Amino acid sequence: MGLSLCKGDSDDPPPNDAPVIQDISSAEEFRAALSAAQGKIVVVDFYATWCGPCRTAAPIFQEIANNFAKTCIALKVDVDELEALAAEHGVTAMPTFHAYKDGVKVGELVGAPTHERLTKLFMST
Repeated sequence: MGLSLCKGDSDDPPPNDAPVIQDISSAEEFRAALSAAQGKIVVVDFYATWCGPCRTAAPIFQEIANNFAKTCIALKVDVDELEALAAEHGVTAMPTFHAYKDGVKVGELVGAPTHERLTKLFMST
């Protein structure tokens, strides 16, 4: 693995009023978030509200998103609300996490993640 472009910054967390994880409500909003990333890693949590492993993974995703808030963008996509978007991105199981750089998928993690594996996804290059 090369030099990470997305380093943790847990010593300097975002302001309390800054949303760390953006809930995506449309395919257009998803595409706009990827386009606006300007070279940052974008990590997406494709989840379902009824999914037990998704609920278990949520606080892990939140913690890591907080740690990388200045250098990465974290998104959440409810696959039941945005079925077509999930299908377009090949999501067939939940939770599924994708990492994108410059609009291109550079990493994927399917199933309940460990803290270590999800952190590595935030560090995708």
